Amino acid sequence: MFSTLYGGFLGDKYGRKFTSIILIAPYLIVSVLTIYGPTIECLLLLRFMTGLFQGPVFCLVYLIAVESVNKHVSLTAYIAQFFYAVGEVMAGFMGYIFHHSWKLQVILFSLVLLCFFLLTLFLLPESPRWLYCEERRDEAIKILRWFAKLNHKNEEFINFGDAPVSEDLHFLLLEAK
Repeated sequence: MFSTLYGGFLGDKYGRKFTSIILIAPYLIVSVLTIYGPTIECLLLLRFMTGLFQGPVFCLVYLIAVESVNKHVSLTAYIAQFFYAVGEVMAGFMGYIFHHSWKLQVILFSLVLLCFFLLTLFLLPESPRWLYCEERRDEAIKILRWFAKLNHKNEEFINFGDAPVSEDLHFLLLEAK
């Protein structure tokens, strides 16, 4: 719970994507280091540190998802939760299949986390709402144009300032202020 508070603060101050990337790296490192914990005390400390990094990472990525849509916030939230639940079920199956070696389980989960890190680093854009609130409108427009292109939508409606703004964009950005 504490980790989500500091993660939210950092995400609001430095951006959702940047904070996620900065926290995923130590999360991955500490996760792998748990394999080499020589004592139970060391293992408990490393698992505690894993929890400090895990909470804000998933909350921030979730925030990017729901802040990047307009009318379908609820649907986006449900889809994100669905994939989280699928991951939990897969973790249970991996635990069952590889029950003989918890270290192998940690390695496999770390590989999944590495894939998540690379996807976040190279594919996930910053939250357009956060960029807009930080007065970084050009970057927000660039991301919104990319979204429009991916969804085969007209991108001419993207505008800021005194110009008329479509209902969708108004909901997405102006309500974020």
